[in-house]
Amino acid sequence: MHKLHCILVELPAEFHEENLSPTKVREAAQTARRIAMEKTKIFEGRVFSWRSEQDAGRWKDEFPGAGVVLGTTSRKSFLKLLHEWYLKPLKKAKGCIDVIKFLPREPKLTKQMLTDLWHERLTDSFVVTFKMLEALKLANGDYLFSSSFYSVPDNSAKMTKETKRRVQKNTGNFALVFSDYQF
Repeated sequence: MHKLHCILVELPAEFHEENLSPTKVREAAQTARRIAMEKTKIFEGRVFSWRSEQDAGRWKDEFPGAGVVLGTTSRKSFLKLLHEWYLKPLKKAKGCIDVIKFLPREPKLTKQMLTDLWHERLTDSFVVTFKMLEALKLANGDYLFSSSFYSVPDNSAKMTKETKRRVQKNTGNFALVFSDYQF
């Protein structure tokens, strides 16, 4: 299965200036991609088994070139994409709960539920357990295949209020790197 992932990175100071030359724009995009790939390599085998290292893979028509959107070259587009992508882990977590609600009996995390799981008395226990754990991990900011977003400044799939404030104030210092993940 393939899934597009978005990785927020902060660029080195040399790329923080406005009106970058075309050469500097390409360098900034390549640098952003390199940082994103280096900082997320540790998730190989847990979040992805393969990913596009050079571009956005199957989504390269939507995100051409290096598959990078720089805050300095397209602030409005960057902020719109960031707002869409940083909320994906939370939306996915809420979706996990929606799946559980469709089961014959909506489970609540109680001591009795844990006992029922232990003794295999809970109907659809695998689905309930898997979806509850996934929802909790996503809401906690754990980086999973299903989260689709990762913030390098926060080392998490959850962007902090402080990072969000820094991005709003200095959008040109950041980039979004898109990569095709497979697991």
